[in-house]
Amino acid sequence: MCRLTSSNKRRTNSSYAVNAMQWAVANSIVNGSNGKLNPKNNATRAEVAAILMRFCEMSK
Repeated sequence: MCRLTSSNKRRTNSSYAVNAMQWAVANSIVNGSNGKLNPKNNATRAEVAAILMRFCEMSK
């Protein structure tokens, strides 16, 4: 499981995204890659589909 650490927070370009990313990580919506978040990389179609599926599953 990935954690949003201070080093991950420093890598985000936008400070407004920190709270949203903390929520997404805490709710297992975003898992990162190899235990790390890399907000400057693009997400693949499969990664976005997995994120959307996890989000939709929350409401069930």
